[in-house]
Amino acid sequence: MCKQPTPFRVGNNPGWYGNHYQDTDIHQLMKNAGNLSTRYFITLPQWEQNGMQTFTQRIKDVYEQGFRYNLYTFTNQFNTDYANRDTTTYPAGPSDPPGSTVRTMIPKGIYQPIFLANGTVNPANKWALYVEAGMKEHGLYFDYFEIWNEPDITYNQGEADDPNLAHSLTSWWNRQPQPWEVWNTVCPVEDYIRLCEVGYKVIKKYKPTAKVCTGGFGFPSYGYWFHKLGGAKWYDVLSIHMYPHYYLREWTPAGFVYYRHSDYAMNWSINRLKQWQNVLEQFDAGDREIICTEINIPRYSTNPDVISGDMAQVNWTIKTLLKFLQHGLSRTWLFVAGESASPPNATEFQTMGLYQNLVTATPGQEVKTGQGVACTTLWKLLEDAVYDERLTASLNLYSSKIDGLAMLLPSGQKALILWAKTVQDMTENVNWSYALPPHFNTNFNIYAWNYSQTNTVTPLNGRIINLTGSPLILIETQP
Repeated sequence: MCKQPTPFRVGNNPGWYGNHYQDTDIHQLMKNAGNLSTRYFITLPQWEQNGMQTFTQRIKDVYEQGFRYNLYTFTNQFNTDYANRDTTTYPAGPSDPPGSTVRTMIPKGIYQPIFLANGTVNPANKWALYVEAGMKEHGLYFDYFEIWNEPDITYNQGEADDPNLAHSLTSWWNRQPQPWEVWNTVCPVEDYIRLCEVGYKVIKKYKPTAKVCTGGFGFPSYGYWFHKLGGAKWYDVLSIHMYPHYYLREWTPAGFVYYRHSDYAMNWSINRLKQWQNVLEQFDAGDREIICTEINIPRYSTNPDVISGDMAQVNWTIKTLLKFLQHGLSRTWLFVAGESASPPNATEFQTMGLYQNLVTATPGQEVKTGQGVACTTLWKLLEDAVYDERLTASLNLYSSKIDGLAMLLPSGQKALILWAKTVQDMTENVNWSYALPPHFNTNFNIYAWNYSQTNTVTPLNGRIINLTGSPLILIETQP
């Protein structure tokens, strides 16, 4: 359960779609779709080439647009060399030529002293210098600060994410990841922990109230080693990433069985969160705040193993964003603001977003996806609402057919979110009736997921509510 109720607000990763959009334009689109927290990158190469001041005004402009609970990621850009990159090399993987090596992606001098005797940052520690530059220029506009982006991303996913946890001796649960496996850091876990230590100390020097975060971990097995080797000292908030569409099947003696529907995808996300919570509990860090800074499923895919479809994405979005609050994850940033290609010529990651293809869109004529419509509805109806455990329990949702939760709006009004559980592969079609318990009054209005588009409001008539796989939101008409 969530230890401290967190006011509901959805965040997003803005992305880049071409020169026809500036940062403020993309953030205005995010705001129009109800995503009012941003996740911002000024990477090591950008800092080296342009300096931090180049980006200050645009970041200030975004803040003045009303974006809050913002997150800043200190990192390199994927697969990008940069001037201050360390030259250390490690043995390459088994698929590379014998004797070949891979070069680390981390900066020079991370084990140099962080501060000089006079208290200033040591210029020989390039990571410390970079973090200092970001904090001095941009720290005012952010609350959360990630140390690197996806330090554990790997092509060796089978051993990183063994579904049976430890059935294989080569599983990451049984041995540390090797530098060649983690291609965005290419370093031992201890070196990543040192990045966190340096970042933590510099960030706190300039903003003691800052929430220092891990860097969007994808694999609990990596998180296990991070904590086992002492990483818990150097962060306040666990930041994780999830992409459930890869995990919606299981192997049986008869072959794969598929579960490509929104409730299974939502439950996978909750179970992954619980896996992370179990890791924290092992290392006496169970009280740490957990956030998710990238998550989504596609609305289109040519891969038959992957969930897709507008309504699957819509339903999963509402269910997961709200259920995360119930299960102890405080804030979520979706990936990404807009799609970057159009079906059928699009990959899965190109059909995630609040708007249809922004690469080819005409500014001012953007079209929201179903996810964008649903997020706008959540913003209009539930922004700053908090999850209420007692009210949720009083809904008596102990059925295998019905799910949902209850929240309290800042006004004190009750909000009930209810749906019929999807159970069949590749369909969101399901219908069940729910009887509102007698201890609730019937002074509620009913809103569908697309209320922000239709403006349709239906007063509750009696206690029987007809539910489908798409959540309904019931708002009390008065506290």
